[in-house]
Amino acid sequence: MTVLPKVSIVVPVYNQVDYLEDTLRSVLDQGYPNLELIVMDGGSTDGTVDVIERFKSRIFYRESVADQGQTHAISKGLALSNGDLFNWLNGDDMLVEGSLLSMASHWLKLGKPAMVYGRADKVDENGRCIKRGLFRCFDKRLLRDLYYITQPSCFYARDAVIRAGGV
Repeated sequence: MTVLPKVSIVVPVYNQVDYLEDTLRSVLDQGYPNLELIVMDGGSTDGTVDVIERFKSRIFYRESVADQGQTHAISKGLALSNGDLFNWLNGDDMLVEGSLLSMASHWLKLGKPAMVYGRADKVDENGRCIKRGLFRCFDKRLLRDLYYITQPSCFYARDAVIRAGGV
């Protein structure tokens, strides 16, 4: 029996009350058995903290204090994380159902590379797809001219992120 890797996801958030519940549900409702969700709120004043509190029993770590911005929040979350795979989702990003299991399985199948990624769609505030994402096999020549690897769809080997000096 294959043991699924632990997946750590950091959600840096600030005043995202309108979208945060959908973001958290898109992660938690997948039922991935080896998940570590970390929510780093920068001191929101719009009800975001109330949303976080509703999910507190399913969140590994949460805090709501002023920070130095998104990168600082992600870096603090990375330092708190223990996963094999690492990702971050902004407070208005969502994962597609089944993506955690898919990414973890592909990561294992591919020999635990530094990064695995999938397709990402752009959706409007009502969740309607307004732009279908591309999926292309990695080709460094394309990176210069084609934006085809989008951050929310990237899962990194946590140790590779640490070795690279963090986010």
